[in-house]
Amino acid sequence: MTQLRAPQLEPFAFACHELRAPLGVIATAARILAAGHPGDPDLAGQCQRIERSAERLMRTSRSVILASLGGAADAGPGSARDAFVRALQDIEQLGISVVGVLPEPGVLVACATDVLESLVSSLLLNASDHADLSHPLELFASHDSAYLHVVFRNRVRADKHHAGYGLGTLILQCLAQAAGARISAESHEDWFLTAVSVPLD
Repeated sequence: MTQLRAPQLEPFAFACHELRAPLGVIATAARILAAGHPGDPDLAGQCQRIERSAERLMRTSRSVILASLGGAADAGPGSARDAFVRALQDIEQLGISVVGVLPEPGVLVACATDVLESLVSSLLLNASDHADLSHPLELFASHDSAYLHVVFRNRVRADKHHAGYGLGTLILQCLAQAAGARISAESHEDWFLTAVSVPLD
């Protein structure tokens, strides 16, 4: 396992703060546009996807900002399964298929569930960037007395090309810090694996 590097939070948190207002405008505009064309189901579906994506990014931005303050201010026990279900609903809206094992009902994490939801969404979106999406993304959750353990796995595209600037990794590190989680990754010939351990309440 290769431990991912520690984040530099403050400038990134400021950028996330600046994004929240325009994302709110995008979500509101999508709602208004859909409401103005009730007879166009295709447009309504596209607007709903835009609205949900903007709202997810706003939640992620909020979580990153809270991480820069030393953790989630509203942290408290919450249902891990509920956070995963919400994250998967957002991901599936983008046409990305995910299979695997969700956390068991009744498993409570110590962090705020919106932070966990943002962490799961970001992990799946990062995986989809370099995954062979003809195969579903995979996640497997289990827990012991102290941690929720989640393994995310995806098949790597044949060209193995992934363009990016490392912002996805930085976001993940910020969210992991907000959740008090440990995160690590390993790469193999045909697949990529990320492992996350989140403290339980």
